Amino acid sequence: ILIILPFKEDKLYGTVKRFTDLKRGLLTVCFLAENVLTHKSQHLSGLALKFNLKLGGINYTLPAELFNSLYLEDGNPDALILGADVYHPPPDDHNPGLPSAAAVVGSFDNKFMNYLPSLRLQAGNQEMNLKEMVVERLRKFGIANPTNLLPFKILMYRDGVGDNQFQTLRETEIPTIYKAFETAKKNWITHRSETRGTLENKELHNGNDRIARNVTPGTVIDTALTHPDRNSFYLQAHAASQGTVRSIYCHIIHNTASLTLVRPSNP
Repeated sequence: ILIILPFKEDKLYGTVKRFTDLKRGLLTVCFLAENVLTHKSQHLSGLALKFNLKLGGINYTLPAELFNSLYLEDGNPDALILGADVYHPPPDDHNPGLPSAAAVVGSFDNKFMNYLPSLRLQAGNQEMNLKEMVVERLRKFGIANPTNLLPFKILMYRDGVGDNQFQTLRETEIPTIYKAFETAKKNWITHRSETRGTLENKELHNGNDRIARNVTPGTVIDTALTHPDRNSFYLQAHAASQGTVRSIYCHIIHNTASLTLVRPSNP
């Protein structure tokens, strides 16, 4: 369902989404009335991408050779890709004790382009309790997978973690993912042993406001500019429609799957 909003306002958008998504279970795309009148291609193309994705389509894909280590021989996915973050409320003297919102998204298709979320409210300004949400994503992967197998590899992209929190992540969240797998495979008819890679990322501004000079999407830098003592890399994941492109700086925290960066061959 396409919903035309008369103006941009968070409360209005939230009301629409709560009623349609939560109460009625309807897939909706919201669009500003002012953008309908301008007919700008970037607005219309973005609208088309949202409709296609919500209807189960594939917006982007990559050559199969880039994903060889993530597939079984029969072409079915052998890896689950997770993304996790926590939103912390700003300080509010009038409303103390506001909760934080934690979320985990997980892939479930063989293109790694469709993701489903798990959401939790938790005590404010605390890092997330991962276990239940990871269990949900693992079981959805197994149900959607034609082989009915849980993943052999898990790649976790964890946002919102500072450099001084890496050790805490190793000691708390990584063991929690292992525990989640043990819980998910209980009563599962078939399953595979697991290995996992966990990554943390944070935004990097390249300071350039001209689209033509922004970094090319897909660019990876893993030497020279990276940390001398850590396994890390810069990734430009997408193009910017205007203004400054935002890259991510990823630190590989845990890599028992021995995955390496894969570069496409020159055409």
